[in-house]
Amino acid sequence: MKLTRIEKKGHSAVYQMENDRGMAVQIGTMGASIQRVELPSGGGKRVNVCLNFADPAAYTGNDLYAGATIGPVAGRIAGSRFTIGNKIYPLSPNENGTCLHGGRVNLSFIEWMVVQAFVKKEEAVLGLMAVLPEDLEGFPGNRIFSATYTLNEENRLTVVYGAKTDRETYVDMTNHAYFNFSGDFHVSGRNQQLKLAAPAYMVSDEKNLPVGLRTVEGTPFDYREGRVIREVMEAYPQDEQVRKVGGVDHAFDVREAAAAGAVLAELTDPKSGRGVRIRSKTGRCMVVYAGGSIGDTWKLDGDVMSYAGCAVALECQSFPNAVNMPQMEPRILHPEDHYRHQIEYEFVF
Repeated sequence: MKLTRIEKKGHSAVYQMENDRGMAVQIGTMGASIQRVELPSGGGKRVNVCLNFADPAAYTGNDLYAGATIGPVAGRIAGSRFTIGNKIYPLSPNENGTCLHGGRVNLSFIEWMVVQAFVKKEEAVLGLMAVLPEDLEGFPGNRIFSATYTLNEENRLTVVYGAKTDRETYVDMTNHAYFNFSGDFHVSGRNQQLKLAAPAYMVSDEKNLPVGLRTVEGTPFDYREGRVIREVMEAYPQDEQVRKVGGVDHAFDVREAAAAGAVLAELTDPKSGRGVRIRSKTGRCMVVYAGGSIGDTWKLDGDVMSYAGCAVALECQSFPNAVNMPQMEPRILHPEDHYRHQIEYEFVF
């Protein structure tokens, strides 16, 4: 097991965790981001399966939120406002009148401070911390956030997010890594097979805001048995929800599986057999984004320009806009409490 700081002159620091089974993960201090996940591909070589920018500077403010820690709140907040108690908090809109991923200044595009980096027995651990002040983008509370990444010899990358506040506030964190387990980003990420332990999904409106739960039965969002994303899209070309987002960009209800400690989502490249299984006892939904709105503006590692569907993001979190939908149980953080959200990625190769 190894943990190494990679020097990138003029850019944020990157730390590489590597286990004895040939797997390596790179974490950047900009946005506490997962920048590379390298898996063995035979002959002593490794292949990167995580969307990674060719230019490290791209992590300072990209519209893909590639690999970033998302917060203070993941997803869109309707009307860029919410209420806690009797007080209304107006937020800064940054997408079609909504507040997306916490507004313009958020956890994804600030420099995090490394507070621990060590190897202990069969684990490599990297801990980071960031602070967001009172009223930034309209959110109440001086908040301290933490992100701890642990890689073990069982090829599990565990992410633990934490937060403290001095005022009641709204917190919901996740990670926005995109995966293409073919290891070749010239090949569409929609060729991957997706399996979700989700009996329901959230229908979205014209602003891509969730408006309510609907059963997946008989819809293009039934991934309970595992389906290739491209094949589902081709089978339902006229479905309004599919057409609107160019595939999938929806929240799936995984609460039952989370409570049971079961696998919430599995994404696999059928040809190579590489993939990931995601577990989380604190997750309430899995937002699946098949990259329908990714443009051709970003140069990726491997001399590939980004394109729609080049990779798939799996965002384990609470339900988007839950603060304006009390039945969806928003994560309101009180000063006497500590927010904690754990996501486990088990990589298969």
